[in-house]
Amino acid sequence: MKTTEIHRTGYLAGGVVAIAVRVLPAAHRDRYSDEFRADLSVLMIGRQLPYAFGALVSAVPLRRAIKETDSDEAARSVVYWKCRWGRHRWVRVNDDNPEQRKGVHKECTRCLKLKDINEHDPTSAAWVGPAGSG
Repeated sequence: MKTTEIHRTGYLAGGVVAIAVRVLPAAHRDRYSDEFRADLSVLMIGRQLPYAFGALVSAVPLRRAIKETDSDEAARSVVYWKCRWGRHRWVRVNDDNPEQRKGVHKECTRCLKLKDINEHDPTSAAWVGPAGSG
């Protein structure tokens, strides 16, 4: 496995990337700043400035693309053909509520449809066994 060398980022390339990041929406600046600087750190000094100018040139189209689509909304807008037929791929996901850590629900990995889980509570005495068991 080839290891990647980390190089020191040039001041000019870092400044150009900082300008490119300022063009992006505020909510996404940290993410893209980290990504652009990580890319600069693995490039040789001679390749950093062309990459930085490429990031600056593509910042306006990137801003437009970020503003036009929200990732969750875009994922929900495209429905996989199996999901249209009701053949979802369910996975268990923890709820976002930090106060209720045991809260889980099912979510389709393709269309992000949510489904509640109604399971047996082992702490309660209520249990309905299989039909015919006595």
